[in-house]
Amino acid sequence: LETNTSVKEIFLSSTSIGNVGANALARSLKINKTLEELTLNGSNVGAEGALSLSEALKVNSTLAILRLLVYAGHGFGDTAASAFGDALTVNDTLLMLELPCAANWDLARGLQANHTLQVLHVHCDDRSLADF
Repeated sequence: LETNTSVKEIFLSSTSIGNVGANALARSLKINKTLEELTLNGSNVGAEGALSLSEALKVNSTLAILRLLVYAGHGFGDTAASAFGDALTVNDTLLMLELPCAANWDLARGLQANHTLQVLHVHCDDRSLADF
């Protein structure tokens, strides 16, 4: 993926790539100049993998869509939500972001600073966004 110049979309939903796979994808995203869409819904990515992907968003200049939902109501926690908030303050190519329930002020500050994101889906099963 680091040297690939033709793949624009990767869908790895409902796989078992986990944090190891997410970390590898994040390393590649820091270099790749072609990928526009990455879907990892239900792929057992935890907080560690989410943190790696958020760091990649800070330097990647082509990814427009990132879907990173976790099934069964599990989220990444506030640390990962904060990291995505930080990434949104500097990323200017992401148009759509899907995350598990991640309501915190750092994510909100990132949204306030970002002027390119058009769609944010924050999926919550058992937690309210009232604190947003």
